[in-house]
Amino acid sequence: MAAITSGLPATALAATTAEPTLAELDAVVVTADHFARDGRELPSATTVAGAPETGGVQVALEALRGRPGTFFQQTTPGQGNVLVRGLKGSEVLHLVDGFRLNAAFFRNAPNQYMGLVDPLNLEQVEVLRGPMSTVHGSDAMGGVVQFVTPSPTFRDDGAGADWLASAHYNSADAGLHARVAADAGGERWALRAGSSRQDIGLRRAGGGDTLPDTAYTSHGKDLRLAWRLHEEGTLELLWQDFRQPSTPRYDALNPGFGQSLPESEEQAFEPQARRFGLLRYRGSAPAWLADEMVLQAGRQTLVDGQRARDRGSDVREFQRNTSRLDGLSLQLRRQAGDTLALRYGLEAYRDRIEASASELDLGTGVASAARGRFVDGSRMDTSGAYVMAEWQPDAAWHLDAGLRYSRFRTRVPGSGAAPAADVQADDLTAQAGLSRALDAAGEWRLVANVGRAFRAPNVFDLGAFGPRPGNRFNLPNPALGPETAISADLGLKLSRPGLDAEAFVFATRYRDKISSVLTGDTTPQGQAIVQSRNVSRLDLHGLETAMDWRPAPGWRLAGSATWTRGEEQADGGAYPADRIPPVYGRAELSWRPEGYFAWRAWTDFAASQDRLSPRDATDPRINPDGTTGWSTLNLGLDWQALPGLELRLEVRNLLDRRYREHGSGVDAPGRGIGLGFTWTGP
Repeated sequence: MAAITSGLPATALAATTAEPTLAELDAVVVTADHFARDGRELPSATTVAGAPETGGVQVALEALRGRPGTFFQQTTPGQGNVLVRGLKGSEVLHLVDGFRLNAAFFRNAPNQYMGLVDPLNLEQVEVLRGPMSTVHGSDAMGGVVQFVTPSPTFRDDGAGADWLASAHYNSADAGLHARVAADAGGERWALRAGSSRQDIGLRRAGGGDTLPDTAYTSHGKDLRLAWRLHEEGTLELLWQDFRQPSTPRYDALNPGFGQSLPESEEQAFEPQARRFGLLRYRGSAPAWLADEMVLQAGRQTLVDGQRARDRGSDVREFQRNTSRLDGLSLQLRRQAGDTLALRYGLEAYRDRIEASASELDLGTGVASAARGRFVDGSRMDTSGAYVMAEWQPDAAWHLDAGLRYSRFRTRVPGSGAAPAADVQADDLTAQAGLSRALDAAGEWRLVANVGRAFRAPNVFDLGAFGPRPGNRFNLPNPALGPETAISADLGLKLSRPGLDAEAFVFATRYRDKISSVLTGDTTPQGQAIVQSRNVSRLDLHGLETAMDWRPAPGWRLAGSATWTRGEEQADGGAYPADRIPPVYGRAELSWRPEGYFAWRAWTDFAASQDRLSPRDATDPRINPDGTTGWSTLNLGLDWQALPGLELRLEVRNLLDRRYREHGSGVDAPGRGIGLGFTWTGP
């Protein structure tokens, strides 16, 4: 079992630092369709993680490390990826405040874009495990991960303001994390504004080695305004800006397994940026339409800049790809009777890609245009409508069932020898689930789900051109079709005073999976030429467990463990699936008494993984003999020094173990001493 204890309740500007949480099984889940529901009764597998403390993570997705069904992987510091039930990248839908983060150039592999969500500006992270296309459309094959940012606070007793300042330093990477924020409001208005910064130095791995090319900087700003239009309706305007000016690609700049020299002389994500604006109304609806509604319109701009120079080359390459994603959605809820509620909605997204590339000859100083990774003017349009029925005939039964119709079109202009692509299709998805109380008190519940999901081929699938990790070179394929998956799970939930626990088994059949296939040709530079094709069948199954026990006031013991297995078939052969994590989890014991001090001890762990796909076995980021098992020991102490001022001391990886999380491109940090504070007012 593995775990980490629940943090203190999150407020607008909490006076205490939230501890990491693992299995908040009794938390209210604010799902991505904006309607809050009790996680104990939901007929689905869910995880809700509280806000990580300042300095607790480098990347927002690290808040899900060790949780049931989610496995964290990191190719290079400053970015990260989470596998949900063995699926990753664009196979998992990522949302920020209910708006899609997945852009048209997301790849179905680890990518850097989740590193552009500010980890210091989070209220909670939610995971819906399993296929969720009925409500959420394309990409929700493994599940949905939603980042929820804090809302400003209305004050019915008169205008007022709060402020927060927090900082944390960790010796393992000389990392300094800092945030300042203010929250002001009155009866009819509220405002929240903040600024975050991370300055990360070179990482020290276990055993003492300092890893080059691991330092980076990120900074973010955010503003959120809210107006109470009437007693049952609010209007919100939010804006977020988060940037990484230059982040080195560690795995390309340092030799991996089977390599004597690195792949590149230069390679960096430079710059990476995300800007996001959203206007949202939440409240009552016209009586003829619904009881409640959420109407929102937003724009997300993702900037993906890269600088690279191949080993032995005098030509430096620059690329800048920008996604401008506009979205409009309407979510509705109606209580159709004493036992029946309906949720239904519409949404439409339009993504436009701007792409440019150039080369600089370092010998002559001559710059020239170049063929970029994507084609300028590529676009992707998606739309859909859904209806979900929730039937609760009595306190024991809770049933969900729904349908969704989706339509998509992806267009990539022709460029040079690469043909144009225009793929359009529609899809019908369905989902059904039940939750059944097994005892009179409703403490034990049986949960079951079955659903179908799909993923539309995006601009990356259809038109990506250029080098890929592992000395490969990708050619575009204009003839791709959508991927589909059918998944079912069965679970048991226990919720009683002082104890929450769950166990789920699941199975997924993934068809027409888009996989990178070796064509048998090589480039003049010796890179293996690959192409994405609908050639694979993937079968996944696994077991997810979690427990949260509070045996006495102030004491908590929590744990989680997950096992996943995947088999893939293509071209008549069968082999282990890509990047399937080993058995992994977390365990924690903590004591938070009524007083000034609190302490916690926790361990992260993973077993060995030697079931590698053919591609994993040749990936320089993964040991061809398999990834060895590991565990860490970590200690933390909190001290409420003054009212509003909390100090924190941590020792992570106390035994200084050197290890690498499976599929990652860089070793994890070694022993690190962390010092931090959170100061709130007035």
